[in-house]
Amino acid sequence: MCQPLAHPHRYKVLHNVTFPMGSAIGDHVGILGIRHLDRYLHNHTYTDDLTIANRIWHKYILGWSVRLDDGTVARKRGSCGASMPTWPPADHAKYLWGDDLFMGLTLATRMAAFTRQPKALSWIEQQHQSFSQYLQDTADGLFYHGYNHDLGETNCCKWGRVNGWAMMAQAELLLAMHELRMDAVSSPFLPLFTAATKRLTTHAQGMVAAQSEDGRWRQLVNESSTFLETSGSAMTVYALSVGLAHGWLDSKSFLEPVNKAWAALANETVTATGNITGVCTGTCIAATKSYYENRTTGYWQSSNGGVGSLLRAAAAVQRLRSSFK
Repeated sequence: MCQPLAHPHRYKVLHNVTFPMGSAIGDHVGILGIRHLDRYLHNHTYTDDLTIANRIWHKYILGWSVRLDDGTVARKRGSCGASMPTWPPADHAKYLWGDDLFMGLTLATRMAAFTRQPKALSWIEQQHQSFSQYLQDTADGLFYHGYNHDLGETNCCKWGRVNGWAMMAQAELLLAMHELRMDAVSSPFLPLFTAATKRLTTHAQGMVAAQSEDGRWRQLVNESSTFLETSGSAMTVYALSVGLAHGWLDSKSFLEPVNKAWAALANETVTATGNITGVCTGTCIAATKSYYENRTTGYWQSSNGGVGSLLRAAAAVQRLRSSFK
């Protein structure tokens, strides 16, 4: 078997060299570590992979320096830079991106379960609680894309994929808590598990209420004029399927919506050549509905996120159906 290819980030993390990981706890930081953890768990051949994942979650996630006053992990950027001015200028304030619930915290969630550290999961649960307080609309249970700390306000819109990221992150947290038996009646952490389950249920109820007649969810979940979007729909199917399979979600309320959504994804988004359609390209936090409406869905601009989210949903649906046999 070939050794993993050399990569500057891999080398520097392995040798504990200080280097900038960028302005976002999501995107490059957490995802880099997940790749190494997954490869280690798959073959247990390269112990360097576990070392890298372990150092990243301690140094760059638990030790993330950009925080709101209450300790919530944040970013320094609200847009993607001068070439894509969105909401507001990139050098202003601190921001919460809902994307970071999954992209920034999933590595820590998995490592806390792998290394059996329930107290670390308690910290992650607190981060989830904080993100929900800032981004989740109490009126409908849906998440806004971002929050500007200096202005004390969310952006305009409830983007489909950010709701998908949040739902998948909630499922990841519950899976990790279940693995560490934090859901046991005798566990001192049971209140945290109960709170996490309630958040998933509230969000799931909001998503089902906003589900389109087709079965998928839209680019802006609560805006019927926007296009049906594949990746957010697939992420939602994944999270609902996991919740149903483990009994955290009620089958009477959520099984039919999952089946309807999966049927639409399977029948409407995969071309005869295997390409995945309807996936929004990478998106910054925006101030206007029109920005989200006009995002492109070209396959080569969105293939990675679309393929991965759809495959993840397919596997979760299969596990769900097996659990009901």
